Amino acid sequence: MAKLMGTPKSEVRASTARAREAALNESVPLAHAADIARRILGELPGCGHGHAVASAILTAAAPQRMAVYDRRARTGLSILINGRIPRWYTYTTYMETIDSLREQVALEWTNRDVDLALYTLGGQ
Repeated sequence: MAKLMGTPKSEVRASTARAREAALNESVPLAHAADIARRILGELPGCGHGHAVASAILTAAAPQRMAVYDRRARTGLSILINGRIPRWYTYTTYMETIDSLREQVALEWTNRDVDLALYTLGGQ
C-alpha cells in the first residue's frame, strides 16, 4: 500500500478511470469486464497480486456490477459450496460465480449484496 500511496495521483486516476470504464462496459459479459478492469488495475503498485485491494477499488468504482473478493468472501463461498476453492480461482471466475448466485437468490440484489453475504458467512 505504501507504494500505491506514493504513486503520482495522475497515474492512479488514469488507471482507475480506465478500470472503471472497463468494469462498467455492459457490451461485454460481466466476467470479461471484470477481467479487463482487474488487469488494468494490475498496473498499479499493490494491485498486481491478490484480489482484495483491486476488487475493492473496482467495487468502489462500479458498485452495481463488481464485488469484493477477499479472504472472508472466499471463506464464505467455500462454506456455501461445501468445498475448498482452488488456488487458481481468479477474480474473473469469482465474478461469474457471484453473478450466478445473484440470479439464483434475488434479481434485485447487486453483486455487491452477494459478496457482503459471503463476507458475513465467512466471518462466522
